[in-house]
Amino acid sequence: VSAAILGGDSVLKALRSWRGVTQAELAKRAGINQGYLSELENLAKSGSTETLDRLASELDVPRGWLC
Repeated sequence: VSAAILGGDSVLKALRSWRGVTQAELAKRAGINQGYLSELENLAKSGSTETLDRLASELDVPRGWLC
């Protein structure tokens, strides 16, 4: 995860890749669409607390990691 972040990936993208989950899978499990997840990963948008809570839960990481 650290190497991916240092390489330029967002924390969300690095964690998703680390867990071996596709954008489509994570988006479906978190109840959001894939386009929105892509925008979150690319830091084009910031997610609501509720969305970030669901993503953190699906990735099995503390919510604070996605701030």
